[in-house]
Amino acid sequence: MDELSLESPTPPETPILRLTVSPALSNPFALSVYSNESDANFSVRKVTISAFTGEVTEETRYELSQQQWSQLRNLQDTESFWDSVSEDELFSMRGHDGAYWLFETNREGNHETVILWSPYNFVDQAPEGSEHRNFKAYVEVFEILQKATEGPTISPFGD
Repeated sequence: MDELSLESPTPPETPILRLTVSPALSNPFALSVYSNESDANFSVRKVTISAFTGEVTEETRYELSQQQWSQLRNLQDTESFWDSVSEDELFSMRGHDGAYWLFETNREGNHETVILWSPYNFVDQAPEGSEHRNFKAYVEVFEILQKATEGPTISPFGD
């Protein structure tokens, strides 16, 4: 995927959050939040990849409001959001819809990741061993990013 690394971000445009969703029966996609230091704006880049060829089939950039960014930041700061998922915990989540979600960030120079089976399945009741995890926060991050992709697009040429 033609995405900037979250492990060693480089200004002026820096990726600060990425959610990669790999559904079982459709093409995977990534929603990446970028910060532009020169104008303090945020954007969401949606990249869809062909499950058959691995090539990018769609790439669009959208505006992300300060309010949406603030909501995303607050959700990421909820307890256990960035806690590692143990093998036992991941095993207890398996098999519901076949989709997995990969959250990535770079917080204070530390590349952090969390891999989950689709958290939609666990909003009302967490699987055994995952009671400490707030699955609703993961779903809300996805919904904020998805809502941003329904808004105005940003021209890649700055028009």
